Amino acid sequence: READVALRLSANVAEHLVGRQLGVTQCRVYALRGAPGLPQAVTSLDVLTREAPWVAFERDATARVYDRWLGRHLVQTNVRIRVDIFNAKAAMLHTGIGVGLLPTFMQDKHPELVAVSEPIPELAQPVWMLTHPDLRHTARVRTFMQVVGDALVQRLARSS
Repeated sequence: READVALRLSANVAEHLVGRQLGVTQCRVYALRGAPGLPQAVTSLDVLTREAPWVAFERDATARVYDRWLGRHLVQTNVRIRVDIFNAKAAMLHTGIGVGLLPTFMQDKHPELVAVSEPIPELAQPVWMLTHPDLRHTARVRTFMQVVGDALVQRLARSS
């Protein structure tokens, strides 16, 4: 099954889709608040990548900017577990197993997590709401994209 509307965090979106850019999301490193052995305050990326245990994305993933950044910056022994999506990463961070990258817009839904890095400029990504050209004038799609899109614009602006 295909979705009528898609959200994409990417500087490159498929040319056959239409929509709008809602804003830009930043990424920070997060840890479980109060977890023993994990940083609890903003720490330099050099220290985090060298000393902290990590929840990372899959080893062979290279498609996303996050995958490439993690591949360049993490020492293999620092990776405790690998996941494939941000929601799985957030779930693992809740266990206190390590630190990991999340988009800042997820922070409101995870108050148990604390940001332990500043935003990482090279991981900033445009957020797009997209649909197929044949659906863009459909009332339900147009209404959804307007209402939800406007709400996401506001949320992204608050989380930057």
